[in-house]
Amino acid sequence: MPAEADPWSELREFDLCEPSPLAFRAIVALLDTWTGGDRAGAIEYAGRLLSRWPDAVRLAPWSWCKAATKGAVPPTWRLARALQLESGHLIKGTIDLARLARRADLDHITELEIPRYSESPDLSLLHHRPQTFPALKVLRATDRRGDGEVRALAGSPLWRTLESFEVRDLDDSLVHRADASRIVPKLDDPGPLRHLTLRSPDLIAVWERTDLPHLRSAAVIVRSIDESRTLARRPELAGLTSLSLAFRCGFSGSSPFEPFLGNVIEADEAAAEAFFRHAGLEQLEELTILGYTMGYWGREGLGRLGLETLIASKLLRRLKRLCLKRLPLGDAGIAALAPALGDRLETLELVDVYCKGDGAAALCDSPCMASLRHLDLSANRIDGQGAARLAGVDMPHLRTLDLSGPEINPYYWNIGQQPIRDEGAAAWAESRNARQLTRLRLRNGHLTDDALIAIFGSPQLRTLEELDLSDNAFTAAAIARGSVGSPLWRTLRQLGLSHCRLDDAAIESLARVDRAPALRSLQLGYNSIGPRGAAALAGWPVLARVWELGLRDNAIGDRGLIALAGSPHLGRLVELDLEQDCWNSRAFTFNDEAARALASSPSLARLDALFSGCVDEYHGAAYSPGFSKQGIDALRGAEGMRPAFRASCGDFSGISDYIESPGFDEATPLNDHDFRQGPYELNEREAEPGRRGMQQVRLPTSAAMRVDEEEPPAILPTLPEPDEDEEDIVEGIEFRDATPPPDISLDLSLSLVDEQRPLPGQVGKVLSDTLGRLLNACGMGSFDVTGSMSCGDVETEDSFAIGIRGEPEPAIRLIREALWWLGAPADTDLDGFPLDLAREPADPAARFVQLVTPTVARWRFRDTAGHRIDLVPFIPAQREGIRRVLREAGAVEDAGGWAGVATGDGGRAAFSTRYLDGGPEFDALNVLIDALTPGICGPIHMMMQRCGLMAWPMAIAASPEAARAIDCDWPKVEVVSSSSALHRLLARGPFRRWHRASGTIS
Repeated sequence: MPAEADPWSELREFDLCEPSPLAFRAIVALLDTWTGGDRAGAIEYAGRLLSRWPDAVRLAPWSWCKAATKGAVPPTWRLARALQLESGHLIKGTIDLARLARRADLDHITELEIPRYSESPDLSLLHHRPQTFPALKVLRATDRRGDGEVRALAGSPLWRTLESFEVRDLDDSLVHRADASRIVPKLDDPGPLRHLTLRSPDLIAVWERTDLPHLRSAAVIVRSIDESRTLARRPELAGLTSLSLAFRCGFSGSSPFEPFLGNVIEADEAAAEAFFRHAGLEQLEELTILGYTMGYWGREGLGRLGLETLIASKLLRRLKRLCLKRLPLGDAGIAALAPALGDRLETLELVDVYCKGDGAAALCDSPCMASLRHLDLSANRIDGQGAARLAGVDMPHLRTLDLSGPEINPYYWNIGQQPIRDEGAAAWAESRNARQLTRLRLRNGHLTDDALIAIFGSPQLRTLEELDLSDNAFTAAAIARGSVGSPLWRTLRQLGLSHCRLDDAAIESLARVDRAPALRSLQLGYNSIGPRGAAALAGWPVLARVWELGLRDNAIGDRGLIALAGSPHLGRLVELDLEQDCWNSRAFTFNDEAARALASSPSLARLDALFSGCVDEYHGAAYSPGFSKQGIDALRGAEGMRPAFRASCGDFSGISDYIESPGFDEATPLNDHDFRQGPYELNEREAEPGRRGMQQVRLPTSAAMRVDEEEPPAILPTLPEPDEDEEDIVEGIEFRDATPPPDISLDLSLSLVDEQRPLPGQVGKVLSDTLGRLLNACGMGSFDVTGSMSCGDVETEDSFAIGIRGEPEPAIRLIREALWWLGAPADTDLDGFPLDLAREPADPAARFVQLVTPTVARWRFRDTAGHRIDLVPFIPAQREGIRRVLREAGAVEDAGGWAGVATGDGGRAAFSTRYLDGGPEFDALNVLIDALTPGICGPIHMMMQRCGLMAWPMAIAASPEAARAIDCDWPKVEVVSSSSALHRLLARGPFRRWHRASGTIS
């Protein structure tokens, strides 16, 4: 529990607290678990305190919103002013805003950001029910597939209160979309609008229709040179104090496999010249120009020549803030820019512009350095000497500094560091410029022990509140020598040591620090912390005041979580991150004992979010919840936990393929995919300079992208009412079985262009759907598509990953049978297991059938059309029909979810019905045939007939109507009108059909 017995003392501490979303959560956590008297008075006191905080930081996190959709709306809900509708974690889904609005009052919400990807009709809710948000001041939204266009909000009553509106396209390259979101607000009166982010023609249209006396800030997407010229002529620009520009007038798309300067887009440069040559920006104080990322390694947008007109305009000398981000400027661009910066500049952000040594040297002589309060040179290539030179320049007002390298994920994105090295870090630790720093970020700078010792031993860093040293490498010896007794701990509020090669010994050294009164956030993700290190954290008194603990992608094991759950020092914690990446060699599932310990922990009662499970950040996928279903039930049933915590433990709707991680084993050897296996090295690779191969493509003219305002915007005609959904389920996995970890992993390559047995491109999905569902239902393993090969536009080969659990022969037999049904080439083979497709089996009869409702989904991409075969989830009538046939057949269900049927002629089969009644995605009834007889074909054919199902993958229908579901050339559907005809076909077996298809066996 918290150290203070009096909660009022803790609450009054927030009077001096720096406002932040995390601090807001901490206040509410205290109020929600209030142990003193007069809780209503405490909430009233907090309300007065928070009235001085910006609305943006009074953010109701995803877990609160999730709990509120389930009806858990505490009195503290009304303290929130903004909503977080997505968690930022792949394993969780987005919040259904309509469901939230039905359960909780939103009339106090002033800021709202609509997620781009969500299945809930959020735009439609705003369109049809604007009264839901009577106090809304800030709205960020964009066009959403399946929901509608932002321009449907053009005439909304929401504009009467909005102070800021943003289309969320400013950072988008727009390469893969025809255009940015379009909206021209139709304002009854000027209203309180202070900021707009719009397409350039739309902003101009607003200015033409309405006088906006309060508008002082704009962010504009410019799609052509003509648009830029037209925008530059607008007199309203003279009233702006802040302007952001995203020139999106062309793209190249070429990218080598190493870091490089980037691609200069001449059309963007010409647009910038057209704008800055003529724009009147007399009151402008803040300017941002945004390019966009090209692959992992580079950037596209205007370059050095694009800056020349801006420099010549003399505008830079008047600015207080300048941000240039993701632009291919290089040293030459920064060298040209530096002398033009004025002595009024307080914030300089040159982020991901490929600035190196010469660029840093030029900045050292810039007249702006003496006035800077905030300097961000992150994601560049400045070396130790350049960083040291910057440290020696007199910057008496500097408060924040970011010299971090490019953002990386240690498993996937090793795009190089900003190599400031120990030399640069030590220079800043000794610099007089460090005396007033409150924030210092040195991520991914190739720092080692000497840098850490210099920083923690610095006598200059007297006021530092935030320090981020993530993505570097430090040893336990340096932690012990540098951090213990450091004066930094007196002021440090946030410490980032993620991906620093820290092991248990390093954490034990860190836990020797005896006092850190200001520490509120500690990030230790992507290290090598095991049970011993977790136990050291559990026993560290410093954590008694920490609100956020990040242990992502470590291997703390069950004992580690049990130790944390039993810690007396984590009473203020509101968030605990235990997620793992799928490439972690020791990724595991917490056992039920660890789950019960967490659920019953008296110290963790303030938690509002727990993030666990296994994710694949490269592919944007999530695979497991991190606990068994029984463990999750224990967490969700924890009486001492807050509703937000329980709601967080009930949503795993982001899981795509539910794969069971093994139990914890600290002795598991590291494999080649685990970054911990390799040494810590400096990546100095860069592409050879020169022009890239792909030619720049200019975008269509403004006329071609014009919106017809007479055409009604796309929007849902009515707002669908959310289902009651009162069931207490674990979203995402309630009706699914996890694929167990395999004992054998195999690869299968299937040729699609064999001379005797060519196959269509759709076969890969059919095969994967069939065997993936079948092997999973039987607990035998997994079968997934991993890729394909093509020659020109013709797909030539599909590849599959197969995981087999237990004895391999039963799974191999099912795979062989599916390949026969689909007509695979005779020489198709499996790693180490000959399939012998050309050899007739001793028992030819079919061993499995799937009953499905297939549909042909057609698609078109540019000039290419195609289709795939999907399986439609069973409707209630089909489910009831299956149940009725099983009852008539005398089926007996076992505890594993299989219904066994035996017939008088010796036939036996098992029907997988585990999720037949409740699983919303139940789309295949797996039938394992133990003894095939005419009698056992009776209930199978009856289900096909009554429920309109098709036998799969053999493509057999019971009626012409069912057969017409496959209205394409492949597969050819065979109609059988009786159970005896079905029996004859299944008894002949898949080999006979395979043999008959070619007529010869090689």
